[in-house]
Amino acid sequence: SSNNSSDTHSRRAQQRTDTVIIAVGSTHASPDNRTPRSGRSGGRDSTVQINDDVTYLDSEVSEKPPPSAFEKFRLQVYWVVEGNPDVAESERGLTTFGKIIIACILANTAVLAADHHGASETQEEVSRILNYVFAGIFGLEMLVKLLAFTPWGYVQDSINVFDGFIVIVSFIEIGLGGNA
Repeated sequence: SSNNSSDTHSRRAQQRTDTVIIAVGSTHASPDNRTPRSGRSGGRDSTVQINDDVTYLDSEVSEKPPPSAFEKFRLQVYWVVEGNPDVAESERGLTTFGKIIIACILANTAVLAADHHGASETQEEVSRILNYVFAGIFGLEMLVKLLAFTPWGYVQDSINVFDGFIVIVSFIEIGLGGNA
């Protein structure tokens, strides 16, 4: 009888371990890549020791509170910038936001390439105004990405750091009376 009780206890422990592993396997990272999301625990607290080094806590108490209105807005901005966070990055493709920014980069490059010595005053004025417009667009891109990724997430990507540096230098140049 004690052997039968031991087998039943082992089967229950194995079933519970399998359930936790399935639940853990179904979690995924939030857009800030720091907080795992998971479903409800079924209303009871439980701790399952998988081995001596790993313990999983499954509890409604440990769940995050519902997102604030600001967090919901931030996640919508994230979708605009990066696309669906539940789809693998390699499968997402370029968002409309990304396509618009690339078009602005190409147009800005064309404006900069058209600048030449001996240009008429009208050409220089148009170039100056367009450079202000592009600096504003790229500044807005930086702010949108800071909102979408959070400042910490923004600086984790070296391209964002480089873009941010260029935007800040452009604004400094404009502030000092330069042409950007």
